[in-house]
Amino acid sequence: MKKGFMFLFILLLFVGCQVTDSDSDMPSIAKQHLQQQGYTIISHEWSSEPYTLERDRLDEEYLVQVWQVQAANKEDYIGKEIYEERFIVKNHPLDDWDGKGLGKTNVYVMLVDGQVIGGTSFPITEESLVGAPFSLDGKTAEEVSFNKD
Repeated sequence: MKKGFMFLFILLLFVGCQVTDSDSDMPSIAKQHLQQQGYTIISHEWSSEPYTLERDRLDEEYLVQVWQVQAANKEDYIGKEIYEERFIVKNHPLDDWDGKGLGKTNVYVMLVDGQVIGGTSFPITEESLVGAPFSLDGKTAEEVSFNKD
């Protein structure tokens, strides 16, 4: 009886201590998505802390620029926790952007509930670039908007 109780106690202790951290899956989910798109991962740069998309922040310039290059509807993600994973990739349409690209691209993959919902990209060049990001696959806001219609 004591052995059975001890075994059950150890089993419950072991199972109870196995904490699954879904946050740790985000980089691998994002990486797999990028590879399925045909991009070669050079490096995983960072994982963001999740943030909740709030309606009253949607007019902030950064969020306006990010959501204008998404195929997803921002309204569907209000109140949801969004994670971002930053990678440097190659074989991306922006690798040689405007003849100034250095053969690699920054990509930021956005995830909600363990699913990729979109993201942004920006070419890596010798000179500093400013402006709105491109969609995850390198499209401008105008190109994304055209494809939504």
